[in-house]
Amino acid sequence: AASGGYMMACQATPGHLYAAPFAMVGSIGVIMETINVNDVLKRYGVKPLVIKAGKSKAPLKTLGEVTPEELKMAQDDADVIHEAFQRWVTTSRPNVVASKDWIEKVCTGAVFLGQEAQDLGLVDRVLTSDEYVAERIAAGDRVLRLIPYKGPQFGLKISPLDLLLSGMDAEGRANIRERLQGLGTSLVRRVTPLCRAGAAVGLLNHLASLHKERPEYRWEA
Repeated sequence: AASGGYMMACQATPGHLYAAPFAMVGSIGVIMETINVNDVLKRYGVKPLVIKAGKSKAPLKTLGEVTPEELKMAQDDADVIHEAFQRWVTTSRPNVVASKDWIEKVCTGAVFLGQEAQDLGLVDRVLTSDEYVAERIAAGDRVLRLIPYKGPQFGLKISPLDLLLSGMDAEGRANIRERLQGLGTSLVRRVTPLCRAGAAVGLLNHLASLHKERPEYRWEA
């Protein structure tokens, strides 16, 4: 994790912040940028009108001239955010000794690979995700694998019900199956009379149309 990602990751419980060997860690810095087209617009006779309240509001803007004072405001804002970022990291990483040399090396926006990040105190361990999962399984933890359901597919015999039941004990699975069976039975009982009535109405309509087309046709019940 780098930049804002590391800002969140460094809040991990001390001793439990891990990184892969080739993870990019750090980027403790701030960047602010924009495009100013004021000179281009002036060349074509276009005069931008910028209205704002508060002299420090949006010092970096796309339209209108950016003065040296406004550039300094933006730089001051970036410096304040950068200092807050550094304090955030050093407070969250109690094993880090925030010396002047450490700050000049680490808090420059530079990124570091996993092992160097560990040497600098930015992470606690370097290992791959497979190694971490294997450790948890060896420790007796239950590791679940997420399987996205994409509907019936060739060679894949799995349903949302299978995924639901796989996370339950035997009693839970039995209760779910019993409820589904009860729901199915109730549904059949409600639908069957409707189907019978529909079939009877359809038969009467057919006989009526047949009698209309062929008056000599008769039927007896």
